[in-house]
Amino acid sequence: MITKFQQTLVCAFSFLAFGLEDCWSASTLNTVDRGWYNSLGTHVTSNENYLVGVNASNVEYRNWFVFDLSGLGPIQSATIRAQLPGDGRITFESDQGAEDWTLLEFTGSVSDLVSGVNGLAVFNDLGHGTSYGTTTVTSGSEGNFIEVILNASAIVSMNSSSGLWAFGGIVSSIDGNPTSPDIIFGNTDQNDAVQLVVTVPEPSLTLLMSTALGACFLRRRRN
Repeated sequence: MITKFQQTLVCAFSFLAFGLEDCWSASTLNTVDRGWYNSLGTHVTSNENYLVGVNASNVEYRNWFVFDLSGLGPIQSATIRAQLPGDGRITFESDQGAEDWTLLEFTGSVSDLVSGVNGLAVFNDLGHGTSYGTTTVTSGSEGNFIEVILNASAIVSMNSSSGLWAFGGIVSSIDGNPTSPDIIFGNTDQNDAVQLVVTVPEPSLTLLMSTALGACFLRRRRN
């Protein structure tokens, strides 16, 4: 037997079924800060290059990005878009022909991340968190935006953040050849875009839900 509470929920969500798709919108955010740390613990605060991978000297680089999520409603989905220039700069190097860029949770202090203190600790943190998603990059990707659709773990992390949100990136396909670089986003600079595209509810969605529930409870009272 269906309870009155269940009837109310069915009524509300039936009401929401009409026009729900129009109640979500995409917002594009640019980075507040970004950069890299390397396996020597080095970070240059003024450098907005977001190099990631291993160079010919066998020094590993891990990139990182910070976004301001203040004022956003609950995030339904999100995608990272990072520009891989194709204007003659050497931005991709690989003896394998393809490299995997994996995004990871950052659990440390955002202030430490952007200031460059505790370099080795930050470098280690950038490579050991929960995975947020992976994509494969090739030389044919140059001149395009590299996109990573963020997974459920990333969505939960973003929705639990009240302001600045940071994550790290690694090349997870490093082949261990010390004489051959595995590099993505080499020679990028402050003019190259890194964006977070999020889907959030329109204010009308909250209003619609309130109206639906109010209508259903009013109907119950009349019955």
